[in-house]
Amino acid sequence: MEYASLCWISPSTITLHLLDRIEKKALRIIGLASGEACANFNIPSLHQKLRVAATVVLYKMQSSRCHADLKTLLPHHSK
Repeated sequence: MEYASLCWISPSTITLHLLDRIEKKALRIIGLASGEACANFNIPSLHQKLRVAATVVLYKMQSSRCHADLKTLLPHHSK
């Protein structure tokens, strides 16, 4: 879910719930509870990961640190 997390940037409540269940199941497989993963291993929630990914992309777009094609998606401001 880390890869291409922007695909999940605005999931429906049902989809987010399903993704959370997948993540919790993966954590159980490696022997961690989700609360333990957050507290002891600094593994953020899926919601937090999505917010960070969106913020990073917006920052890169605003600071021109992105591909030119992505930059064209920003509205042009007249000076």
